[in-house]
Amino acid sequence: MTDAQKEERITQIQQRVEEIKAMDKSQLSRMERKELRKELKNMKKEVRATEKGGVFVSTAAIIAGILLIILILVLVL
Repeated sequence: MTDAQKEERITQIQQRVEEIKAMDKSQLSRMERKELRKELKNMKKEVRATEKGGVFVSTAAIIAGILLIILILVLVL
């Protein structure tokens, strides 16, 4: 996604969140409220994913890196 597309999507999500906040939820059934909560959670995850754009390092990769550094230090000394 380009930056413009990301900004447009975030704007769409913000508008949808405002629509949900403005709703009268007392008239909704239990399943409808559950679906709204699920939708909000998914939108929150999507926003976090588009904003980060960082590098994810697994725990195994960190441990392997530490072991490699220790091995190099032992061989050098």
